[in-house]
Amino acid sequence: YGKREHLEDMPPGIFGGGIVLDVEPHSAEWRETPGRFEAGTPNIAGAIGLGRAVLYLEEIGIDKIHAHIEKLTELALNELKKILGVNILGQNDVAKNIGIVTFTIDGIHAHDITQIMSDMHIALRAGHHCAQVLLKELNVSSAARASFYLYNTEEDVMALVAGIKRAKEVFNK
Repeated sequence: YGKREHLEDMPPGIFGGGIVLDVEPHSAEWRETPGRFEAGTPNIAGAIGLGRAVLYLEEIGIDKIHAHIEKLTELALNELKKILGVNILGQNDVAKNIGIVTFTIDGIHAHDITQIMSDMHIALRAGHHCAQVLLKELNVSSAARASFYLYNTEEDVMALVAGIKRAKEVFNK
């Protein structure tokens, strides 16, 4: 969004088909605003795919998806609390962690945790998760993060728990 008088003075920032009226060797005549800023072919396939994805989620039911993710998050939080040396970052409140559980294990670097998990075909994320300021405040250099969605199951959560226990065994923690 911008004020028309300023937009009229601006050249396009991205070049591509559809933004010019005429092209000369050393100049171009741009379409009027806003067309001069709409270069190239729109992502039609992406728009159709997004529309179908929304229909798919609506067919399942957003409330059902939310309840499922909430149930998995609660199970994960409850199970991880039982494991000595596992520190859940953030609040132990399902409503404030829905779908995401970030944690550390005493004496084991987050990248080592994720490597053990990867060997067990469990995908986690490790690092600062674009929250360096928070992690510094918590005196944590790196954390592991599990996330859950409609395609995950309780068995997946229990596999995560088994993977954490395996990491503790491997590193004698």
